[in-house]
Amino acid sequence: MKKYIKFATACLMGLALASCAEKEYEYTPGKADNVNIQMDPSQARSIDADGNDIAVVLSRTDATGSASVKVALTDPSGIFTLSSSTAEFASGSNTATVNLSYDYDKLVKDEKYNVEIAIADESLTSNYGINVMPLAITKAWKKLGTVQFYDAWFFGYIWEKQLIQSPDGSQTYRLLQPFTKADIEAEGFEFTSEIPYIEFTIDEEGGVHYGDYFYLGFNYAGMTCAYADPLYLQKDEASEAENIYYEDLGLIQFCWYPVLKFKPGQGYSWWGSTANAFIGLPGCDLAELLGL
Repeated sequence: MKKYIKFATACLMGLALASCAEKEYEYTPGKADNVNIQMDPSQARSIDADGNDIAVVLSRTDATGSASVKVALTDPSGIFTLSSSTAEFASGSNTATVNLSYDYDKLVKDEKYNVEIAIADESLTSNYGINVMPLAITKAWKKLGTVQFYDAWFFGYIWEKQLIQSPDGSQTYRLLQPFTKADIEAEGFEFTSEIPYIEFTIDEEGGVHYGDYFYLGFNYAGMTCAYADPLYLQKDEASEAENIYYEDLGLIQFCWYPVLKFKPGQGYSWWGSTANAFIGLPGCDLAELLGL
C-alpha cells in the first residue's frame, strides 16, 4: 500500500511539472513612466534658518523644453510661505527652485518647525520619485551679511568676513573665520588650528566685550599668539574703554593686548602695548574711514 501511495504521488508531481512546462506565461510590463519631475533627493531635510530664504530644489531627468510645476506648502505654524507657487524649469535645465520665506523674528530658538513642500499635480511625478519633501527647520544664528575686518597688529589687511547674530535675539555676535589657514600662512606664521569665530557682545552703552582672552590659531617665532582683554590683563580701564561700537559710523572697534606663550595664571610674554582691530558693518568703508 505504501509503495502504491509513493507511486501515485510521483505520477501527480510529474503531471504537474508537465502542465507547467506546457503553459505559456506572458510578462506584461508596467505603464511607461514618461513624467520625471520630483523633489530633488539630495535636498537637505534638516535646515538651519539664518534669516535668508530657504531654497527648495526640484529636479527632472529630461531637460527638453521649459516646464511650470505647481507646488504646495503645508505649515502648521503659519510662519512660512512660498515666494512662488510655481517652480519654473528653463529649457535645458534639470533643476528648478522655489524659495521658502519666513519672518526670522517669529521663530523661537530651539523649537523645530516641520513643514512639507509637495508637487501639487501628481500626474507630473514619477512612480519612483519623491513628490513630497518634509523639512525640519530650526532657528540658527542670523546671517547679517559680509562685513570688513581689519587687524592692525599681526596682519594689516582689510578682509571680507561673515557676521552672524545669536538666535536668542541678544546683541551677541560672531565674526566667522577671522584668521584662516591661508591668511596665516600667507604672512609666514605657523598655523596651529582654525579659529571658527570671535564672539563678542555689545552692551546698551555701546561697550564691546569679547571675554578675557582668546588664542589666534598660529605661532609667532615658535610662540603661541593670543589677544587678551586690557582690563583682565592689566586692569587697564582706559584701553578697555576703546572697545566700543560707533553706531553712527557702523564701526565696531576692539582694543586688546597681543601676548605670546600665554597661559592663564602662569605668565606670558608681550610687547607691552595694546592693538586695535575693526569691523566695518555693511555700508562702512574701512579703508576710507581709517585712512588706509
